[in-house]
Amino acid sequence: LPTQPGQPGAKKGAEPGADTAKPRLVYLDPTLVVDGKWGPLPRIGPNGRKPAQVYARPFRNPGSKPRVAIVMVGLGLEAKVTKAALKGLPGSVTLAFSAYAPNLYGWTEQARAGGHEILIELPIAGRKGARAEPGPKALGAGLSPEVNKDRLHWVLSRFVGYVGVIGDRDEGLSAQPAAFTPVLDDMLGRGLIYLQPRPTSADAGPARPGVGHVDLWLDPVLDPDTIDRRMRLAEALARGRGW
Repeated sequence: LPTQPGQPGAKKGAEPGADTAKPRLVYLDPTLVVDGKWGPLPRIGPNGRKPAQVYARPFRNPGSKPRVAIVMVGLGLEAKVTKAALKGLPGSVTLAFSAYAPNLYGWTEQARAGGHEILIELPIAGRKGARAEPGPKALGAGLSPEVNKDRLHWVLSRFVGYVGVIGDRDEGLSAQPAAFTPVLDDMLGRGLIYLQPRPTSADAGPARPGVGHVDLWLDPVLDPDTIDRRMRLAEALARGRGW
């Protein structure tokens, strides 16, 4: 996205997309929030300005080189892990924070100060055999649209300044359009993006603007060699199709 007015771009001579610039993300815009039951909710602002655009990390890619987007999920719940991510990861890595984490405003302020684009995680009741308990505010296919919408708004009100939402890799709600479509419509109608946790299937129909899909998880096994192989696979995918 283009650099916002008054926002510094990359340093002169820096490699396009490099982190040497450490671009500062734009201020938190009060015109992009509306009061909700649980707190501030994102919305599309004047002149069609969307949170997904306003809060995006500036990026230049002359020559359309292959791109790889990396998201680190699960942040905020464990202070040691979160501090390590904020200190050790380059600003081009997107950080996703749990809606259940304490001190979210503090963590996300540090993330944005470090140039990280941020997402909020959507807790969704998992498929059979899911690895983790989704928590008391999880959305689910067995809940009414009103309950799912109320829980979504609770999640979206945890903090401000994020570009969108990411689902959990074990969730099954997005595979059930009747239950998930109203949730997705609400998110997209607020000018957010949604990052679906699994690759799209061949029969999923045309992609919706604002919806992306995770191509692969880098850490199915917490082993350096496995993660290296997954990184090489990500690189091969990018070289093959451009992203």
